[in-house]
Amino acid sequence: MARRGFKSWCEEVAARYRTRLGMTRSDPLDPLTLANHLTVRLVDPRKLDGLSEGSLRVLLRDDPSAWSAVTLCDGARRMIVYNPANAPQRRSNDIMHELSHLIIGHEAPKAFHSHEFGLMLRHYDAEQEEEADLLAATLLLPREALLKIRFQPIPEDVAAREYGVSRRLLTMRLNTSGVNRQHRRSAGGER
Repeated sequence: MARRGFKSWCEEVAARYRTRLGMTRSDPLDPLTLANHLTVRLVDPRKLDGLSEGSLRVLLRDDPSAWSAVTLCDGARRMIVYNPANAPQRRSNDIMHELSHLIIGHEAPKAFHSHEFGLMLRHYDAEQEEEADLLAATLLLPREALLKIRFQPIPEDVAAREYGVSRRLLTMRLNTSGVNRQHRRSAGGER
């Protein structure tokens, strides 16, 4: 469960970045545009120096569903390595999720090597992941955009394409933001 006031803060952040980028509060926000604004480099793993063919095979062919994106930091330099095997809508959310960790100020999780299994592991912080999920969804689909989609109305499949998101994410945001309920009330369907 998100801390008190966090959802409102997410809406404020989504509006603030759109304003800084010369957009309206309901304009679609491309993760690449936000990454450039934040000086975060987006990288396809095939473009990484030193990654072996075997590693690429595991990441992109043998088990591409095992990962989405990862943020790497070296001092002030920040890079997000994303999974190009994911659908564009998923990739958009994956990248926005990683950008959200940076915007919120989450510290990068500590990684450690398991000698027993020969794996590199990291600590999973459920609260930080939930916060990044919520901010990513709000950056992609702020309340102003949801109101526009529902009240104009824009068909959901058209809206999902326009905002570069999945129908599932759009439906979730329409429900959790209260916009669907507000729309039903205004149509006289709910008291």
